[in-house]
Amino acid sequence: MQLTVLGPAEAQRQAVRRIETALGLIATGLAHRDRQIRAAILSELAGTIAHGELLQKPVELLDAIASTITTLGRRLRDGFAYETLLELQTEARAIFSRLERAR
Repeated sequence: MQLTVLGPAEAQRQAVRRIETALGLIATGLAHRDRQIRAAILSELAGTIAHGELLQKPVELLDAIASTITTLGRRLRDGFAYETLLELQTEARAIFSRLERAR
């Protein structure tokens, strides 16, 4: 079996895809609300919502963001509810901090 080593740009693209996939799993089904949720989470964790700017972030950060959003999605699927976008952002930041400390 041969392992393929990804270049930095490809690794970043794959990490951004993981972020997008994780965000898709927490979608509400309401287009406007989904955009608000995506923007709130990305701006809190990455400091941007622009795809091009995400692609310039370090892969390690992008991976941590993807893991955070996946964990947040699990909490939502388990029935945890957030009343406001601020609560959602605060929880995302707390999860991100816990994951960073664990690394």
